[in-house]
Amino acid sequence: MTDKDKTQFTNSLAEKISRFKSLARDFRLGNASAEQEIRLQAGALTEEAKQLALNEIVQAAQAVEKAGENELITRLAGLTKLMAAGDNTTAPQQEPGILIIEEDAQLAEQFANAIRGQFIDDPISIASTNKEAQELLLKQPFSTILLSLIMPDGDGRELLHDIKYEYALPASVIVLSPVNNDKVRVECMRLGAEKFLLKPVNVNELASLVKKLLKKFEKQELSLVPIGSEAAAEEDIEYAPIEKNEQQQVSVHGQKILLVEDEPMQANLTKMRLTKQGLTVVHAKDGKEALELLKQDRYSLVILDIMMPVLDGFTVLKVIRKDQKLQSTPVIIVSGMGSEDDIIQGYDLGATDYILKPFSPVHLIARVKSLLKD
Repeated sequence: MTDKDKTQFTNSLAEKISRFKSLARDFRLGNASAEQEIRLQAGALTEEAKQLALNEIVQAAQAVEKAGENELITRLAGLTKLMAAGDNTTAPQQEPGILIIEEDAQLAEQFANAIRGQFIDDPISIASTNKEAQELLLKQPFSTILLSLIMPDGDGRELLHDIKYEYALPASVIVLSPVNNDKVRVECMRLGAEKFLLKPVNVNELASLVKKLLKKFEKQELSLVPIGSEAAAEEDIEYAPIEKNEQQQVSVHGQKILLVEDEPMQANLTKMRLTKQGLTVVHAKDGKEALELLKQDRYSLVILDIMMPVLDGFTVLKVIRKDQKLQSTPVIIVSGMGSEDDIIQGYDLGATDYILKPFSPVHLIARVKSLLKD
């Protein structure tokens, strides 16, 4: 193969990376065809890389082809990191900037103005959704990221994971949360957050913190981390790195979970995913049936939708927390109701965790395992 062939291959990597990331998101949302397409794309990449004697990419692509379902995303993240390290187009020579990920446009502008007031002239970008943030993260480098935990199109923890383990950015991430929950705080710090601050925040103190983190960043080299480095040592992390290796992972086999969900397709998909992990899953189609089942049997954990016929999830949660026998049972709310008021109400009523729909099945499994371990 000629140098021209290698150049063409290198220049095509940005498009390939974008395609893989799109497929990874589809796979997490339960799209069965995405898994097959990821393996097909990895196979095609293997053949291309073989012809160019790019052995590291060959090995990483083959690892994706052979990966089991539970490790597919981790292997794919390693491959895309390696591809990005060899790509001339995904890392343009731009000054690293500051990214503010915040739904409230007025609040985001207040953050930006306070940062500029610290005589910081780094470029500032604002994203009002996780999708906008992902698009910006693919286009340019960032040194500091302000990440609102609650966004209209998803959970900030999923994006935090992607920033640290898929985009492999060395950026400092400040998580801004309206919810004072120790478990959420610990998970964010394990996912790589530099700071976890409660809303409302003092914008001037926040700007001062950004200035300190920028000085710290100046001492680091802005680069994507290639496979085989410290980032790759997190290889066994499964979407939310609470469980760092096989020895630390909790055995969930046989533990019984109550799934309360009125939408049949969503219920079947969630039940299938959890059953594959060795869990026993009992399904209740509404809040009334859920309370009847809770009287009849003991459950290690409850996954609870909010918008349901007969009894809504908030009412069910109130009953659970008033019952001495059920008070200590972990309850994960899984809901499309994503306003700050809804989420705060859920935690105030005693929810152990709150996951927004649409959610990643792998993400949910990681949360379930973490709670069962505790």
